[in-house]
Amino acid sequence: MNADRRIGGTEGGLPTWRVGVRKWSASGSERLTRLFLKLRTEGSGRGQQTAAIGLGTFIGCTPFYGAHFWICMGVGRLLGLNRLKLYLAANISIPLVAPLLVFTEVQTGSLLRRGVFYELSVEMVRRVDPWLFAADLLIGSAVVGTLLAAAAAAATWWIVGPDNLDPADETIVAEASARYLPSGVPAWEFANGKLRVDPVYLDVLRRVPLPDGGRILDLGCGRGLMLSVLAEARPQWRGGPAATWVLHGLEYRGRMVSLARRALGNAAVIEQADLTACALPSCRTALLLDVLHLLPAEAQESLLDRLRAAVEPGGLLVVREADAAGGWRFGFGQACNRVFALLQGRWRRRFHFRTADEWAALVGRFGFVTQGVRRPPASAYANVLLWARRDGTVPGHEAAKTGEENR
Repeated sequence: MNADRRIGGTEGGLPTWRVGVRKWSASGSERLTRLFLKLRTEGSGRGQQTAAIGLGTFIGCTPFYGAHFWICMGVGRLLGLNRLKLYLAANISIPLVAPLLVFTEVQTGSLLRRGVFYELSVEMVRRVDPWLFAADLLIGSAVVGTLLAAAAAAATWWIVGPDNLDPADETIVAEASARYLPSGVPAWEFANGKLRVDPVYLDVLRRVPLPDGGRILDLGCGRGLMLSVLAEARPQWRGGPAATWVLHGLEYRGRMVSLARRALGNAAVIEQADLTACALPSCRTALLLDVLHLLPAEAQESLLDRLRAAVEPGGLLVVREADAAGGWRFGFGQACNRVFALLQGRWRRRFHFRTADEWAALVGRFGFVTQGVRRPPASAYANVLLWARRDGTVPGHEAAKTGEENR
């Protein structure tokens, strides 16, 4: 299949998240969840999100306590911004922070109006004019709120990044994420955020020349995000060759297996299996996305040896791993992996990473000729995505040499 072929079309003229919401809500009855999802996904562009966080922060700094919610709802509706994000940003004035915020605003107002700060004493509190205090608070809140709003907006603009999804990708991501709604809003939030932030899913779909038809085997599929993207892309791929894909996932963790099965239904087969010991079904495409580094070196080799027997001659192996030669980005990824392991209670977990050249050489030793390597153009992680063709020769030194020559 040509990697540059476009997945096109929208459904009923709805180009974004509404397609996925409509698909889910047609069979769902939880109106509150649908309302939350609507509030969560409205105004999702980079500029709209930046404006929502900035204005919400400013509103939270104003002294109109008790009315922040209604102000956010009105401003959001009037300007077409995300009302939920507006109100969340307005919660900068939570009880823990509000005293410090009010103090800063009052002192700022006093400094601007009279060139002096308030004296910090009980006597000052007794003799201060309430109207004078209110005027200082109002002016100070405007100044402090503007500064904090500008900082929050700048941070949001940088974190969100450019709006780089075209309508077809937006539809696929929205529908793939909507599959997780039956498992609850947190499951949808994770899927939606991961599919938008991590480029690997659309890179596999767009950049990798996935073969027409056949079984796509996702080893260590987790909650099935890659399979969910492929399932939504399958009926929309122009020309229809992807319609014959057979989607199959293997995952060891029982909770992830349950999430994947509920999300994918009949669109994919999800099996609970230990990749270090299970039999691998025959496939035309095998996916190993952030899996190999979790295995010791000998287990990595054993898995690739079994994959060589499972992948059809001419089939494709797709690997995404961290590049150990990636400098500070690799170090940052290592730190994140360690934190996640600690949060999961797996503090003894060990990781085995290699450099990008070593990953390519490793798959080459087992008869896979590397045909493409892609690194995200801008990322905090030193990830590398490579795809290799099963060449049909006996694994060994010559296969590794051929793989290196074709990089």
